[in-house]
Amino acid sequence: NATITQILNYCQEHCTEPLSLELLSQELGLSVSHISRIFSKKLKISFSDYINGLRLGVAVNLMNTSKITVTKAAAYAGFPTIRTFNRVFLEQYGMTPSQYRKEKS
Repeated sequence: NATITQILNYCQEHCTEPLSLELLSQELGLSVSHISRIFSKKLKISFSDYINGLRLGVAVNLMNTSKITVTKAAAYAGFPTIRTFNRVFLEQYGMTPSQYRKEKS
């Protein structure tokens, strides 16, 4: 579906920036409820979980390929707070970002 592709492309291109359903709605000319329905019914994931997954990928890549701090990796990836980053990271990887980095080094 072209609409789904358009939504996902926009999210991937802008995931490191502040992003909300409202902003996505304005940028793409679609209603918030329509976008939300696409995520829940068609993609089977919430908008916030999808965005956090994209951001997590950016942060993990930075942590694996550079020596920047965990805090800077989280901020660069677009996480609004280090607390959010730590929570999402722990849910996904079962360890804190600091533990992950120690294991990788």
